[in-house]
Amino acid sequence: MPLRLIDTHDGRCYTNAEIVDILWQSNQWRALLQEEQLPENPIQYAEEAVQSSLAYVMLSHRWGKDEPTYQDVKDQSVYEMDAISPGATKLQRFCHAAADRGFRWAWSDTCCIDKSSSSELQESINSMFVWYRNSGLTIIYLADVEVFSHGNLLRSDWFKRGWTLQEVLAPRTVQFFKNDWSLLLGTVGDAKLNHKENKELMEILEDVTGIDVQSLTYFKPGVESVRERLRWASGRITTKVEDTAYALLGIFDINLPILYGEKEKAYTRLQEEIMKNTDDVSLFDWVGQPSKINSCLASRPACFAGSPWIPPAAKNEGLSAVVGLVTGIVDGLTADVLHTITTLLKDPPLGHFIANGRMNMRFFVYPVLSIAKVNPKRSSTMFQYTLQAGGLKSLVVETAQKLETTTGLLSPSVFCLARLWDNALLSSPKSNSDDHNSDKNPSDAMNLWDPNHEGMVARFAHWIQQPFIVQLMMAYPGGPFRRIQTEERIIAHPQDILLNFRAPRTLIVH
Repeated sequence: MPLRLIDTHDGRCYTNAEIVDILWQSNQWRALLQEEQLPENPIQYAEEAVQSSLAYVMLSHRWGKDEPTYQDVKDQSVYEMDAISPGATKLQRFCHAAADRGFRWAWSDTCCIDKSSSSELQESINSMFVWYRNSGLTIIYLADVEVFSHGNLLRSDWFKRGWTLQEVLAPRTVQFFKNDWSLLLGTVGDAKLNHKENKELMEILEDVTGIDVQSLTYFKPGVESVRERLRWASGRITTKVEDTAYALLGIFDINLPILYGEKEKAYTRLQEEIMKNTDDVSLFDWVGQPSKINSCLASRPACFAGSPWIPPAAKNEGLSAVVGLVTGIVDGLTADVLHTITTLLKDPPLGHFIANGRMNMRFFVYPVLSIAKVNPKRSSTMFQYTLQAGGLKSLVVETAQKLETTTGLLSPSVFCLARLWDNALLSSPKSNSDDHNSDKNPSDAMNLWDPNHEGMVARFAHWIQQPFIVQLMMAYPGGPFRRIQTEERIIAHPQDILLNFRAPRTLIVH
């Protein structure tokens, strides 16, 4: 439960301890204890009675002017507040809407958190997702929507705010309200109305938010699909810079100390914590300005705008495709390359990790052999360079950072193109539908994922021949590397990877 809730009967704010005391003293609870004939499962019956008594409604809204604070409501009923204030009117209408739906308890972030207490603010921010998840209902108030339409939802400020992302994903039951406090869709008499069950609305919200219907309806917090979840927040804004990170804590099911005043560092700390909990390298698939703390981490949500890059081979990673790759690929490998690959598959490198403020990351490293400047086509603040790296086809990089001094281009030996090691390579792909009809021996197919089987070697060799994302790295005196800022993904194409294959090595990045 939230730390405080408003009683929709009397409009006063109570702590959760006070709310439990009210439950024990209620006629409903006394009647329950005096039941002469116990139900078949008394524990479940009691739990359901408690849950129905303590069920609460959460408010999700866009803050406006004159929002009531905890200090405003702690000593008076919300119904006694001056209704001339837009914030007070909104709070009163919300409490009435909650009561009309059979809920005694309601929560609004404006007045149910004592923001003068740093410890309470810390607990509230880290618990917010869970509070929305456990709510009996979340009311989403769209103050700038008068008529339901795709265009009106697309223009609504509510869909552009950082905090409202978790407020639409976390709850299991939601109801959208227009600015006059009428339902966006449905009728008032429908007590069990859940807009997440409305297919038409969810499909519109998929287009408005960029979030797929499945996630909108049945979201599960955690560190799966990291980059996709970061993309959801890429176009949203918050009043405070730190909230770009704090608003995502529940979505990734992680906790962080809340340190207002740290500015962009909060977003870096968020990424570091995600990195500690997953091997998903899509965290590093971003472009734009890097973090001031570590160049391999993004500085802001906008760096993750745009869809994740999908390798061309990903569409053909099914079981049947891999079976077909075995013939010819392994025979084409040199003895040295074959030995390197089999050794790597049997003893893969550890995941990426942070140590002493530096990131230890495993890369396939391609040394830059030559670098040449190209005249920029779009902006005088951007610079283009043609690079040739060992084992890769020539490519062009666009960056805001000069790779030169007043005396000329920096030495090519200072740079390298680096491809992240991905532990997902060693996981078995899901079988395609046509694999179920295959006449191949199922046990033989499963052996393809055994590191000792040549099918695994073939799959790996096929993987390293496909186009992939690389990062332009610059070596600094003393050994550490730094990722060079680019405005577009760098997609590399292998030139003769079977002859130039090398094992991944660890780079220390700052």
